[in-house]
Amino acid sequence: MRVLNFRLLSLLLISIVASTLLVVTVFIASRIETPLLPAEKSPLPWQAIFTSDGYEGGNTHIAARDSRYALDFDFSLDKGQNAFPFAMVTLQISQSENDAENTLFDASQYSSIKLTVKCQPHNVLSFAAHAYDKSISTLGDASSYRISTHFLTCRDQWQSVTIDLKRLKTPEWWLEQRGLPYSSQHYDLSQLKSFSVTTSNQSPAAQISNVKISEFTLIGQNTLYRYASVVVVALFWVGLILWLIHQHTQQLARKLRAELKQDPPSKLEPQSVNFESRQDKEKYDVLHFLAHEYTNPDLSMEVLVNTLGINRDKINNILKQETELTFSTYLNQLRLQEAARLLETKKASITEIAYAVGYKSVNYFNRLFKKTYHITPKAYREQNSIQ
Repeated sequence: MRVLNFRLLSLLLISIVASTLLVVTVFIASRIETPLLPAEKSPLPWQAIFTSDGYEGGNTHIAARDSRYALDFDFSLDKGQNAFPFAMVTLQISQSENDAENTLFDASQYSSIKLTVKCQPHNVLSFAAHAYDKSISTLGDASSYRISTHFLTCRDQWQSVTIDLKRLKTPEWWLEQRGLPYSSQHYDLSQLKSFSVTTSNQSPAAQISNVKISEFTLIGQNTLYRYASVVVVALFWVGLILWLIHQHTQQLARKLRAELKQDPPSKLEPQSVNFESRQDKEKYDVLHFLAHEYTNPDLSMEVLVNTLGINRDKINNILKQETELTFSTYLNQLRLQEAARLLETKKASITEIAYAVGYKSVNYFNRLFKKTYHITPKAYREQNSIQ
């Protein structure tokens, strides 16, 4: 089995490393981080809304503190008056400050959200995304929006929590209230209204508790960058593979060309004679040079003139007298005759043979061969191969 040489293998290794670095760089560059907290860093308009179960005569309450932290609030839960009391802070987001109640936020480009949070005492909080669901929601009625949640543990030390926005769960009680099956878990982040942090049934009761949130950051990827990187890398690899195939074929063709140059077919070599005149020597030089150099893809009349020191008119006259052909026609004849011989005797591919006999374009070689032999190189090989 033919193998690429060390140079091409080295290039392949470098390309793998380069393309990997390109993908990593693009993915890093395409990372999107949109902070909601601290508020002064947020590019999105939002407002914090503090609510509790509001049971009449109950002692459940929530109150925001003036603090250097982005969100700092106290709450107290009274489970004696309500079996499921709650205290909640909602970050209501809109893409426009006008008509904020009826506008929705497209968060589909985000995959996660990062919270930096601290609680005293130890707490278990519920994070929720509130999304519009056209089958059950009424625009402007926050209570009708689908709730999708994730529970997080909060301690008396600052900690960073990253929540996967694609894997939130709609709670069973919410589905039961709306007569939906528990399997109804789909939510649309492109129709988002707000985020909230709420107490849970495992939150401490009958005491003052405190929650501090210093960071609330949406994290995602710019899909345009991501797809662009995939396309660029794919095109790069397709181009590289085609180039490697071309280089490998050229390498094999050069090897075959070297064999032809060392041992040209005797029928192409002019007979050695005693030169009785300068004209006889020039005739021999022209035919001998063409017999040995026809495989050179850069061979031209100018090369012949400069190498032999014979002017163009003399060369044309010699070829017309000896072959009745022009320079380009005779050169193609030499190349095609040798190509036909190689098709009969060698296992080299048609592309390798085309390059070996001096053609730079395989399509051009195929056209000339068919025009001369009235059959394609492939068909010629099938009919005349002696192997």
